Amino acid sequence: MARKVFVSILFFFSISLHSYDDEGNLFSDPKGDLNDLNEMERLEEVFYQTKTLGKERLIVIQTISSSKKTMIVRLGRAQQIRTGMKALFSTDKVSLLMTAKEAGRYNSLWEIDDFGAVIPFEKGEFVVFNNSTESLFDQIPSLKKRLQSEIKRRNYIPKPFWVARGNGSLGVYESVSDISSNRVELRAGTQFELTNYHHFDRRIDWGWGLRGDLEVAVLESEPRLQIPSTRIFLTGEFLYHFPFFKTSISHFYAGLGIGIGPSLTQVSDAISTGYAVSIPVMRLGLETKVTSEHTFMFEIIAEGVSMQESFDDGTLQTTNIANLKLSLGYKF
Repeated sequence: MARKVFVSILFFFSISLHSYDDEGNLFSDPKGDLNDLNEMERLEEVFYQTKTLGKERLIVIQTISSSKKTMIVRLGRAQQIRTGMKALFSTDKVSLLMTAKEAGRYNSLWEIDDFGAVIPFEKGEFVVFNNSTESLFDQIPSLKKRLQSEIKRRNYIPKPFWVARGNGSLGVYESVSDISSNRVELRAGTQFELTNYHHFDRRIDWGWGLRGDLEVAVLESEPRLQIPSTRIFLTGEFLYHFPFFKTSISHFYAGLGIGIGPSLTQVSDAISTGYAVSIPVMRLGLETKVTSEHTFMFEIIAEGVSMQESFDDGTLQTTNIANLKLSLGYKF
């Protein structure tokens, strides 16, 4: 069993081996650097470099000095910024000619050329950087519309979405309160989930949903009884989305969740009922957009389940289970 799990994980992560670029980078952040765009985002991008003279990108002001003469932005030697370089920083109302005074790997300090003026920007404000000082009059007529379009795109809050999943589970550990040793030889099951996700933060979604479990445990000694269990969970979960691959429209994500609901187990003619808690539910997934309307999600899941049940004669039984699962989901 361990060998099968290892092979599945190895196959799961091998997909990423073809996603490195020429510089050895695996991931890109489409909202962090306008050079790091996949094909679909590049078609939608408002500020793409080939549209005007010079190299143009939308940046955020990191820090402004108290004198309003200098500021720091997230551009450095990695973006070909050099000490003494001149560039334009523009909004829809003003353009400033500034000179780079210091340049680190990813940050640089800029000073305004006109000492009679002050920097009108605010910390955290979006501005347009252009390394061509001759393109000022080319930019101004359409700058306002383009700037507003880009800010709207970046501030866009995704709509809620649904994910339907089908899971196959395998029990890797089990203990029962009234049995001194583990008598279960195999526990396997099928699960169905329907979850509604909402945007929480830049890379985080939260979701709630319903899950149904159908499991069968087979005893290892005679009589080899098959003991079915049924559970229904109300679930809650957070998903964290990692950056997209450079060369695809796929990305990894991780989830952490919990579930609680009623459970029922049948042993021969006896039935025990109670409640079950699934905590934690840990998932690692790969989301792949096949077309603009169809997205599939492949997942490896590990979870712990605790069932508190009682029989008709009042006997209490606690069953603790550790499951490994493979899941296929459809996002809509």
